[in-house]
Amino acid sequence: MKIPVPVKLEILSRNLSDKLFIVGGYVRNYLAEGFISDDIDLAGNITAEEFSRVAEENGFNAVATYPRTGTVKITDGEISCEFTRFRKDGYSAGGRHSPDSVVFTDDIKTDALRRDFKCNAVYYDVDGGKIVDPLNGVSDIENRLLDTVKNAELVLCSDGLRLLRLARFVAETGFSPTDNAVTGARKYAENIKDIASERITEEIKKILVADKKYPFSPKNGHYVGFSVMEKTGVLGILFPEITENLSFSLKTLSVAESDIRLAAFLLGASGSCRVEKAENALSRFKFDKKTVKETLFLVNNYGFDLNCEEKEEDVRLFIAKNVKMLDKLLRLNQAGYLAETDRAADCPAVMRWKAIFKKMKDGGAPFSLRDLPVTASNLKEMGFADREIGNALEKIFVLCVKNPEIKVEEIKKILLEEPK
Repeated sequence: MKIPVPVKLEILSRNLSDKLFIVGGYVRNYLAEGFISDDIDLAGNITAEEFSRVAEENGFNAVATYPRTGTVKITDGEISCEFTRFRKDGYSAGGRHSPDSVVFTDDIKTDALRRDFKCNAVYYDVDGGKIVDPLNGVSDIENRLLDTVKNAELVLCSDGLRLLRLARFVAETGFSPTDNAVTGARKYAENIKDIASERITEEIKKILVADKKYPFSPKNGHYVGFSVMEKTGVLGILFPEITENLSFSLKTLSVAESDIRLAAFLLGASGSCRVEKAENALSRFKFDKKTVKETLFLVNNYGFDLNCEEKEEDVRLFIAKNVKMLDKLLRLNQAGYLAETDRAADCPAVMRWKAIFKKMKDGGAPFSLRDLPVTASNLKEMGFADREIGNALEKIFVLCVKNPEIKVEEIKKILLEEPK
């Protein structure tokens, strides 16, 4: 079978001393769905030095070369590829991601056996235009199976990151993990503890949006990925705070939109210390500060007025102070409502808040201090000292949020009558 290959890679291949192969997701996705991926992994019996030199001679920039592992990263501004020389890796027991030893080889099957899953160990000969399938991975692709290249215990005991890659590939492709893969992952789930938090975070972020990876990714891919982690025991190790209320977490995650899924999952942190537990969970990983701040805000404020019992003026004030996060909070409340009730219906509290928000906008309610009818300069003219202006503006903000129709004269009267 012919697989479409960028012309520049075909030219590069013809100028190398040995065959160049595409391997991994590019081949898998084309054979499974006829889809051309953006990421291209290359392999061959070629030294890193030769590959780097020839790539540079043929219009690529070799952005990184690692002779020890035979790895070269190249780009021409449009195509980005990673080349790895055929090799056999050696690992010590545990969860290391990088091999302890590397032995180069000219045998493609030996190279295939160092990889993770059979469906990712199918090669395409760029110059010859044919599939090379040393481990019968094409059959797994046709049957949409995810199985390890050899006994799962051998594959998963050495590299703990593969525990998460198992979940991610299932989530992104819709392939089903074999019993062999799941059993091996469960046995060595503890190896996830040996993986750097940065690498774990990157995999979790990818699983959270797995449904959007490819046009053919399952619509509930993110949920499937977390379910696989739960099945193998990895999820409980990474997020022990969620284990008591895992069903609710997974249900909420399943219906949440991609930008609030982390918060949706962390809603399962049980008890009155939910925010503290969510914060503890996030502290173990390397999410950016903005993500952490937003996630904790959402977890902390989830459920406020969920029973529609709060005074409208309190709801108005909350909305005005947190208008930038309102949409995400409402969508999170809606997701939690669906998870709690198993009903495909609008959350009453969300509908109430949307109506109040519309009323506020239509009535000219302020959503920042810049929207106030009284300025800092006005307050100075009224005799307020600089140190008093901040508090005075906050008072005006509250007054105007609760009653947008209040007149400037009334505001000034109230400020002058109250002690500064």
